[in-house]
Amino acid sequence: MIVIEPVSTSRQEVPGVEAPALTLDDALSADLLSSHLQPIVEIASGEIIGYEALARGPKGSRLESPLALFEAACRLGRVAELDRRCVAEALRTARRLGIAGSHALFINVEATSLMGLATDPDVAAYARAGRLVVEFLERDLADRPADLIAAAALLRRQGILIALDDVGTHEDSITFMPLLQPDIIKLDRSLIIESPDSRQVSDLGAILAEAERTGCTILAEGVETDEHEFRAQALGARLGQGWRYGRPSAEPPVARTTVELSSPATVSAVASTPVHVVFQSRPVRTATKRDLLAFSHHLEAWAAASDERPILLGTFQTDARFTPGTRQRYAKLASRCSLVGAMGVGLDDRPAPGIRGWSLAANDALVDQWNVVVLGRHIAGALIARDLGGSYDDEMDRRFEFVITYDRTLVVDAARALLARVTPVTR
Repeated sequence: MIVIEPVSTSRQEVPGVEAPALTLDDALSADLLSSHLQPIVEIASGEIIGYEALARGPKGSRLESPLALFEAACRLGRVAELDRRCVAEALRTARRLGIAGSHALFINVEATSLMGLATDPDVAAYARAGRLVVEFLERDLADRPADLIAAAALLRRQGILIALDDVGTHEDSITFMPLLQPDIIKLDRSLIIESPDSRQVSDLGAILAEAERTGCTILAEGVETDEHEFRAQALGARLGQGWRYGRPSAEPPVARTTVELSSPATVSAVASTPVHVVFQSRPVRTATKRDLLAFSHHLEAWAAASDERPILLGTFQTDARFTPGTRQRYAKLASRCSLVGAMGVGLDDRPAPGIRGWSLAANDALVDQWNVVVLGRHIAGALIARDLGGSYDDEMDRRFEFVITYDRTLVVDAARALLARVTPVTR
């Protein structure tokens, strides 16, 4: 969550703007915002398939830069309002240029504005008439997984495609990519301007695996030269964006040929619990807690040994079963993982250093489940178990029906079911 500094009035001047002072309030009320469109092309044919809308502030002012514009909105607590105005201007520009029904329009908003966008009637109306793509920022996935998964579901119901932007700039966020299941993955320009280093190769491997698994489209950003284009195609990019094809402009070239943006990703619905994901598609067996602990510890050790900084999620029924020994192990794992999370009735939001906790309601379907899910760029494994009930003299004799799976698609869907309950990180 962005921390907003309090202000005394909406007419407060933005620091650093020369007299006559131009405020954000001036820019919004006088409708001084504009939208520049940059072409996105199909690399093989060179045909324009769509445009990305890029916001611009009042021309000639220091707020003309989108960075300065949004920094001002952040300081004044008006990011959501600015996002709404920028999206409205992008839709108007597309309609004015006559591309609304023929080419895709890519728009992006801050994570905190996505739910508002998903319920905006003007956005819905545009989506019914033409192809609309909403870009999610890669960095937001780790902080707000539930918000982004929910917003993506609402947008998709309106026929809107989801793109994941700047992929490759945030190492940990690559791990979260499959949870969003994007239709389009936008490679950051750092991946195509020169030969990738070892970390980037690992990232690219995960991106290519996701595209192969789901059928999503890869788009290369920042293409400026023939060499960039050649490398983008070698990395699996079907689409390109950058100065080689055109700079952002209020009057971009309008293509006469209509090219469909096809091959959306295979998207699964978010299940209510991991048991609902896995038990329907795999043989279910029975074992004692004593036996399943060995598999649980194996998955923890696998996460600890990996250099991929995976996600580790566990459900423990109740706070009492998230034992001191488990808390200690999970705290050690926190330094090796992108996210370590634990769920159970009565769990604190910080049950141990580095661990994110979520308390479950007593009637939550997860309360009778024991789940351990590990998901990295290239590794995936899960223990999915349900308590069969009954009373035992020895806790270790408690029986569970269970599935152990290393099927990446099932593990991703199990992780999505858990992360859909996660509250945003507050900064």
